[in-house]
Amino acid sequence: MLTRWIIAILCTACACIPAWADTIVTVDSHTIVGQVVAISADGVTIEMDGQEPRTFALDDIDRIDVLADVELMTRNAQAVLVTPSGSMLTVSDLSSTGSKLKFNSPLLGKGTELDMSAVAWLYLPPSGKTAAEALRVCGRMKIEDKSLDTVVVQRKAGDYWPLQGVIKSITSDTVTFTRNEQDVKVARANVLAIRLAAIGEAKPTIGRAMLRDGLGAQVEFESITLKGGTCELTSRELGTLTVGQSAITSLRLWNQRVTALSSLEPASVKEHGLLGLATPYQKNRSTTGGPLRLGSTVHASGLGLHSFCELTYKLDGQYKQFVTAAGIDESAKPAGNARLTFLGDGKELDAPLDLTGKDDPVMVRLKLDGVKTLTIRVEYGADKVDVGDHVTLGGAKLIK
Repeated sequence: MLTRWIIAILCTACACIPAWADTIVTVDSHTIVGQVVAISADGVTIEMDGQEPRTFALDDIDRIDVLADVELMTRNAQAVLVTPSGSMLTVSDLSSTGSKLKFNSPLLGKGTELDMSAVAWLYLPPSGKTAAEALRVCGRMKIEDKSLDTVVVQRKAGDYWPLQGVIKSITSDTVTFTRNEQDVKVARANVLAIRLAAIGEAKPTIGRAMLRDGLGAQVEFESITLKGGTCELTSRELGTLTVGQSAITSLRLWNQRVTALSSLEPASVKEHGLLGLATPYQKNRSTTGGPLRLGSTVHASGLGLHSFCELTYKLDGQYKQFVTAAGIDESAKPAGNARLTFLGDGKELDAPLDLTGKDDPVMVRLKLDGVKTLTIRVEYGADKVDVGDHVTLGGAKLIK
């Protein structure tokens, strides 16, 4: 049985990797390129051109990329079903009978039935709208009573209103629900989305598979095996799914050994500028508020720091390694001249890095065995000023 993993996202795109290649990204940010041929509880096996196949233990892997993601939520007027754990399916011919939802799915087939407890949301965008737009509208709404079903209804063009009650039936023409002890019927064409209240508990998954099924699907899985070109995924809400390896467009594995540094709060923060105005550090964005960009890579997680800045984290000896890409953020180049230092329990873990806007980013890998506090310090560089000192730590993570 595979161990449960927690999500740790790191963007480590490499321009030299062919678009058709599978890639394994290890927890310490090494990238192995080839063809993934097997996945099991024993690990992931990848074949590389001209080399013997290699197998990597599951807890040494941060991510597996197989081709590119499918943008499921962007297709016009496609109904999308979302489960409590986050799986997404495009569906058609949706209806309900008692506590069951019935629909057709490119992935699950025609006449599929799911208990309503296995469904969190139904996005039903009208013609010209997308499920992603429906999600954004619903995300801004306040759900007053989460113990009731919610039907998001269009009152007039562009104006949507959440009505709460208990769903009785869904047909191709109408949605019927009980509200204040009365049955209310709403034309299906005026329903943007339905949130179901009686959803099951969302349990941790070990990964996410993006599938090419004609329209796209996202499956959060609890176990996975791949052998002989056939992949078997076990999903709590969707059951066991068997697909060809060629149907997988992207595969993510969540590793409990990895903790994104941006998910932690520093125990202490010291910040100041030359004229007394400090530029606050940022989580998952640069100090200018934009994405974390180092060279051609945009990092999904990390820190934006500016001189002078000193962050101290309490680690209590839990971690073995710290890994990050470091450099002057692309938005500040060619300006920037800063010194970056990492300290463990007050002692330098390695020689300080002198970063300038003219240099390429560097990869930092530091041993943390027994370290109780990690301090990250950004000081003025050789120019002794703070102009352009926008330091980015891309994909900064701690490894157990």
